Amino acid sequence: MENKVKVHKNKKKLLIVFLIVLFTTVYLIWYGELRTNREVPKRAKLVINLLMRGDSYQ
Repeated sequence: MENKVKVHKNKKKLLIVFLIVLFTTVYLIWYGELRTNREVPKRAKLVINLLMRGDSYQ
């Protein structure tokens, strides 16, 4: 009987650790996606506009 209790506790601890790792991974991916939608810096806009017009950038 005691062996079953130990196995049950080990499975419970493993499940808790797995859920913590899963939630942490999902949070980091979600947080990283939030940062990708920032506005483009002004210098990058200038370079893109010059390239679209065909001017050389110096």
